[in-house]
This record gives sequence, structure tokens and C-alpha cells, in this order.
Amino acid sequence: IERNGFPSGFEFPAPRMPANKLCVVDILDTDENMVMTNKKCILNYHQVNDPWDVDNNGIFRYAQTQVTNEQVIVVDDYCIVAGTDTNFPFTNQFGLEDDQVPFIQEVTDTRFMVVCFQEPIFNLHYPLMDKKEKKSY
Repeated sequence: IERNGFPSGFEFPAPRMPANKLCVVDILDTDENMVMTNKKCILNYHQVNDPWDVDNNGIFRYAQTQVTNEQVIVVDDYCIVAGTDTNFPFTNQFGLEDDQVPFIQEVTDTRFMVVCFQEPIFNLHYPLMDKKEKKSY
């Protein structure tokens, strides 16, 4: 999970939002300074394509709002479950009162999304990290 150090201050929300991306990194492919250089970013949490309009809102793109992205579970060769931390109760973006939502702490601090790719990018034999292929998702 790639973060940009947000919020790097004390005020949230702020004029700039985090650039949170999910990347696959080959930890064995390093340069002479032991820097991992073979990285493919596969997901931008703020720009997720929604070709089937799963929430039926007429918008074919989804943005996961969060303070930080913290959980990633690879489900199979195609899909992940990605979770984010909203930093509730310090950030109550829906303006909800405790009595409006049973188990409010459990349901408002994290948001999850299931993301599936058209190709089996999590299969160990899939050539995602092939250096000849410069495509980044």
C-alpha cells in the first residue's frame, strides 16, 4: 500500500487528499543500492472503475474515502478485499449520532470494497512483473 504521508498535519479534511495506491512490488528485484525498482501500481483508491454501476447511481466510477488504507486481502487470482480507516470517531463524515446506528464504532471506522481484475494478476505465474511490460493498472 503506497501512501503519501497524509495528513502531515492536524487538520482533516484538508485541501489535498491522500494519493493512496495499491502496488505489487518485487522485493527480490533491487538495484545496486538495494532499492526495489520493479513496482506495478494496480489500484488507485480514489479512482476505481465501476463498469456495472453496482450502487446504481449512474456514475461508473467509485472513490473510497478514507484517511488511510490499511487492509488488503487477496481472495483469489483475480480479486482483493481492500479496507480503509476513516479515523472515526474523530472523523464523522456522515454526521451520525451514536443512537442512530447500532454498533457505530464497528461499522463506521472501516470501509471495505471488493475489487476484481479481468486478468489473474495475483496468480504467481501471471507475468505482471515482467519488465518488458510497462503497463501499470
